[in-house]
Amino acid sequence: MTTMNVAMVMAPNLFMCHTLGLKSNEQREFVMAAGTANIMHLLIKCQQVLWTIPKFIVNQVRKQNSENHRKDKKAMKKLLKKMAYDREKYEKQDKNTSDVRKT
Repeated sequence: MTTMNVAMVMAPNLFMCHTLGLKSNEQREFVMAAGTANIMHLLIKCQQVLWTIPKFIVNQVRKQNSENHRKDKKAMKKLLKKMAYDREKYEKQDKNTSDVRKT
């Protein structure tokens, strides 16, 4: 099976033609089918170029991801410190109120 045959089979699945209730003639449908098959053939033929992510973009995304991870780590540390501080503060207040009640 050639790439053109595969394109002819795949094209109707990816490029659906909506006529919006109008009856279109056979010639128009044939031209539309040929056009979508040609587009699909180009997609298959140029797949290496179309679906390959350039290395500089991959590196940029990795860098952004590591920076975001670092920011999240800092934010989590800050939150945990605040929670520990609040817990200690609450425990001190609770201890002070219980000491006052005993005396």
